[in-house]
Amino acid sequence: MSGDDEPTTDGSRDDEPTADRSTPDGPDPGALGVAGPAVERAGHGHERLSFTRSRLIEEGWTRERLLGLFVVWCLLVPVVLPSFQVYLFTEFLLLAVFATAFNLLYGYTGLLSFGHALFYAAAGYAIALTFRELGPELAGVLGGISPLATLLVAVVLGLAFTLVIAAPVGYLSVRLDEIYFALITLSFSMAFYAVLIQDPYGLTQGSDGMLLLLGTVELFGADVALADRNLYYYLVLAVAGGSMYAMWRVINSPFGTVCRAIRESPDRVSALGVNVTYHQWVMFVVSAFFVGIAGLFIAPLHSIVTPAMSFWTTSAIPVVAAVIGGAFYFLGPAVGAFVFLYLRWGLSRYPAFEAHWELFYGLVLILVLLYFKEGAAAGLVALGHWLEDLYGVYRTDGRSAAIEFVRSTLSEKAAAVRREVGRTSVRGRRSARGQVATAGGGSDSTDPGGGSDSTDPGSGSDSTDPTDPTDRPSGGDRP
Repeated sequence: MSGDDEPTTDGSRDDEPTADRSTPDGPDPGALGVAGPAVERAGHGHERLSFTRSRLIEEGWTRERLLGLFVVWCLLVPVVLPSFQVYLFTEFLLLAVFATAFNLLYGYTGLLSFGHALFYAAAGYAIALTFRELGPELAGVLGGISPLATLLVAVVLGLAFTLVIAAPVGYLSVRLDEIYFALITLSFSMAFYAVLIQDPYGLTQGSDGMLLLLGTVELFGADVALADRNLYYYLVLAVAGGSMYAMWRVINSPFGTVCRAIRESPDRVSALGVNVTYHQWVMFVVSAFFVGIAGLFIAPLHSIVTPAMSFWTTSAIPVVAAVIGGAFYFLGPAVGAFVFLYLRWGLSRYPAFEAHWELFYGLVLILVLLYFKEGAAAGLVALGHWLEDLYGVYRTDGRSAAIEFVRSTLSEKAAAVRREVGRTSVRGRRSARGQVATAGGGSDSTDPGGGSDSTDPGSGSDSTDPTDPTDRPSGGDRP
């Protein structure tokens, strides 16, 4: 599944059949600076790459088969995993929908929202209020099947309530851009949080939140608990799978193509006669709709809804997931949601780590931003292509060539990291010298006698010194 039809480094596109490109999502492997250039430098060109991929396809490793294996794994989760892991994987599926829905606006339209928790909480409170207010009424009419009917009604009302809120909020928000858009969305979310805390007319129960129990349905003489972890997991799996497919179709539609163009250059798209604000508003509402789906089903999973669902920390979850996973890959936010949730769970198993879990999240973000600038999904794609290249070298040239390929590519990667660290340290030293010069009054670039004049050919701090190897652009750097 590809969420990006943008031109590749060789001018091809995702929708054009090429012999050299087999990237499921995201840029060409050469753009990642790992597999592509390494194969070229090792003497194995596009013919080797094409051979490797065709050979893997002949052996059955097609994208459809890999997707089928993942689906089979998802179906077997309740069978092979303990109860708590089923609960955790259910939460992951919903967070993946939450993060991917957010990324419709961020990664594919170029609008960073800090307030998507508003729609997450609105849907959660809508289903809780429906069960509390309407559940007893339906129980008197429908009897034992009323919990299921209430759930269906709650889903419809929750999505309708989400859209009613998203339409005006999006209409007002998309008139701003960049940091102003982010701040106004955050303001709306925090305003809703304040309303929930105030408990208007006794609806929300303030900071205590509302309990949400789905109940038991009588079907064919048997009692079926809707909150049963295995049963609810399969319900969430169906909803999450359908939602992810629907969002993928949105991204790959003509409307999604226009939104990606808006992300790249709103002015150029506007010059073509496209109503940029309208498309941003529609994508905002679509994004909020799928966030509402995640909020509807996360509330019964937790059996409670609280004002914290609308707090800014909840809005930060999809942002962090998109950054970790990769905002320019359709499945990137889902990968980030997996890392986010399971890293948090892993840290909670060790009290010493749990007490400082924010520190470890910060370290993960730093590592991603430094070494996986396109996210963990880009790293996985690059690793996959590197393994393909390694397999091709092994099948054609033998084990010794494969070992040499591993050694050469790893040494090249280490050298690239050292060059990046060197450039960073040089920039830091120059910045420090500039600050010292400024403090001493000698940084006036217009002063012909200033020793730090950047235009002085004899100045030792010339930022364009051709003899400094750390200042030259690297082939792996992205603009």
